[in-house]
Amino acid sequence: MALGVDVENPTGATRLYERAGMRVLWQADVWQKELGAGANGGADRPA
Repeated sequence: MALGVDVENPTGATRLYERAGMRVLWQADVWQKELGAGANGGADRPA
């Protein structure tokens, strides 16, 4: 059986499942960066 849990969940879901005898098998980090116009509205980009 497998279960996906958001470790950032403020309810403490990960601890709940660990107390039930489950363990973390693998973990993934998701990174995000917004691309597009900068602080000056894109004025620094060539026309």
